[in-house]
Amino acid sequence: MIISLNPSSSKRTRTKTSDFEGTLTTFLDSKHKINERIDVTLTCEEVGIMSNAHPKILLYVLNEVQSHTIVMGRQLDNVLRNIPDTSKLAIEVESLKKALSTASSEKKESLSQMDFVKKERYQFLSERNSWKSECTKVEKKRKGVLLTIEQLEEELTIEK
Repeated sequence: MIISLNPSSSKRTRTKTSDFEGTLTTFLDSKHKINERIDVTLTCEEVGIMSNAHPKILLYVLNEVQSHTIVMGRQLDNVLRNIPDTSKLAIEVESLKKALSTASSEKKESLSQMDFVKKERYQFLSERNSWKSECTKVEKKRKGVLLTIEQLEEELTIEK
């Protein structure tokens, strides 16, 4: 059984027949329109089963299907009522978007500060290395001067 919705029209149509056989024949057509928006299409096998069934059984089945439909409709209504209000969700989404943009701008700012600190550190390290090399050069010169002073002192002590 195929049930399709045709949303193009909302006008309802009903067929009135006085005898039950006409109604059963109309119901057992392969394509039955409940109204212009809903079409029910039955396969040949389904039409054969329904034409051989007793009319009371068909009415009982129709009643069961309708009662299940009502129950499902009520359950769907309860589910739809429990869905939170979309306007509240929209406000929350907007506030979250603002918080995200604020956080991303803070992140960019902290990254730029971190880049600045890294550059300064690199500069200080390079200056430290240059000062270190200068200190080693001065230390070598000092040792050389001390060595010459010792040699000169030795020469003075020898000459005396």
